[in-house]
Amino acid sequence: MNESLTGKLFFALSAALLVAEFAVAALGDMSSGWILFIFVIYIALSGMLFSFGMMHENGGSGIETVSMRRARAFRDEHMKDMLDGYDVDDEFLYKGAVKPAGKPKSAKEPPKASGAGSLEEAIRTHAELFGGLSRLFDALERLDESAYADLARKAGIGDVSKNEVMEKIKGMACSEKTEIRETISRSLEDTMRSLSNDRAGFDDYIRRCMTTTERSDDSGDEGFSVDLDIARLSQGSSAPPSDWSHDPKSVMAKLKKPGAKP
Repeated sequence: MNESLTGKLFFALSAALLVAEFAVAALGDMSSGWILFIFVIYIALSGMLFSFGMMHENGGSGIETVSMRRARAFRDEHMKDMLDGYDVDDEFLYKGAVKPAGKPKSAKEPPKASGAGSLEEAIRTHAELFGGLSRLFDALERLDESAYADLARKAGIGDVSKNEVMEKIKGMACSEKTEIRETISRSLEDTMRSLSNDRAGFDDYIRRCMTTTERSDDSGDEGFSVDLDIARLSQGSSAPPSDWSHDPKSVMAKLKKPGAKP
């Protein structure tokens, strides 16, 4: 029941109560029994009207679903303008509900794919879902014509045949393989070039380190070195001391002498 109609009925009942009270007062019968009787009738009719309105709004059930509230809102002109474009499911509508509103005129259908560029974009999009061009190609081979027609219509390439799509996938796969080979080749060339440059620098570093003639005393780079007189060392005597012996008893006896160091 419309809320405005319910308000009008309540206003009519209140007006009838007021008229009845004035009529009783005009007749001179101001007994409390008549006044209470008229008031009780008013309360009863008001309760019946309220209950009838609630039952009509809920369609006889005690639960109002979202679709019911939305359908009720569509009956209001202001709410209908605000909610225009929202769909109400027919299976959830109660009897006598407002027909679901259609899509707003401002809503536009997404443009369908057309042309080679759009076909390639659609193929790449579905290739990501299938795990690559090769798997997409295998999946298309297993599809029959009706299943392919549904898939092509959803992808926006309904006017493109299955064979054309498969040939396009083959060409894209070959192009990707060529690009991958070129990328790997360029990467290897760059790596070998960098290694060659590093090898030349390393060889030059080794050459400079091994060449002692390039050192200069004026450079100020003084390092630590041990100068050994090889000729004098070669002329020296290598005989051990006279009291030296490899016998363990001799070593222990020498250590036991007073003043001997361990």
